[in-house]
Amino acid sequence: MRLLWGPPAKPSRGPKPALSLARIAAAGAEIADAEGFGAVSMQKVAGLLDFTKMSLYRYVPGKAELVPLMVEAAVCGPPPVVYGLGWREQLTAWARQLARSFTEHPWLLDATVGPRVMGPKELGWLERVVAALDGHGLTCPEGMDAAVLLAGHVRGIAEQARAARPGGSPETELLAVLGPLVHQHADRFPALAAATASQDGRDQALDFGLELTLARDTGHLRQAAGKAKLGYLFLPEAWGCGYAAEACAAALGWFADALPGERVVLATQTADVRSMRLASKLGFIEVERFEAYGAEQWFGMWSPVALSE
Repeated sequence: MRLLWGPPAKPSRGPKPALSLARIAAAGAEIADAEGFGAVSMQKVAGLLDFTKMSLYRYVPGKAELVPLMVEAAVCGPPPVVYGLGWREQLTAWARQLARSFTEHPWLLDATVGPRVMGPKELGWLERVVAALDGHGLTCPEGMDAAVLLAGHVRGIAEQARAARPGGSPETELLAVLGPLVHQHADRFPALAAATASQDGRDQALDFGLELTLARDTGHLRQAAGKAKLGYLFLPEAWGCGYAAEACAAALGWFADALPGERVVLATQTADVRSMRLASKLGFIEVERFEAYGAEQWFGMWSPVALSE
């Protein structure tokens, strides 16, 4: 951890050190790119740098400590934040850039498995997903789960691409093997027979998976410790169709049955015209307005008892 996160060594008097962590990590990444992750050893790194293996130990205790440095050297930072860009677009760009990293450095699939100390760049990737989802109806732990889900999808596609023949398509190769077998037993596997016979959507697994995961309406209703929380999100093309009002009205009905007598609180910003209109339509009563986060915040309350008074 000290090698990844510790402050850089202060320059000292005397001759400049012959090696550096950056040079050693870059050499390890170069070997992994050319020969695969399994080919990396302290001996090979030393040979590439034209030093003895023992001289490397003055900088890095061993391969276990070298690998995280190699990852930091090979991985670029996550896509920059583009203000005004929606969370789906941000996460799509995130996933595609991660896929490019695995394509350029396939050994990263082996080096980034399991619990381990992550460097600033790798943690930056995780931070970007959680930050993009903040304020969209997910808790922070759920944001972490979303990052794992996205990374798992990208890794799965990258693993298949690595297993394919050079220049080949993993989907085409799979269909070449499965197609004849499935069609021979089409009576038992009619859906698979139709799917393997179609030429539509070939080699689009990454984009289709992202679309399936990200580009859908999302809603969350959670109950714990006598309280419940609703979050909803709709695609822009669904705005103005009344879906949010229908969903929230149904949720309020659930609240009235499951938590009778309990009040429901809605928090939004007065500048959010749609949310304010929705609050009024649903019968929320204003409780408080105050300034926070550079904008006027609005709290409203709803309950069957309050509406009947």
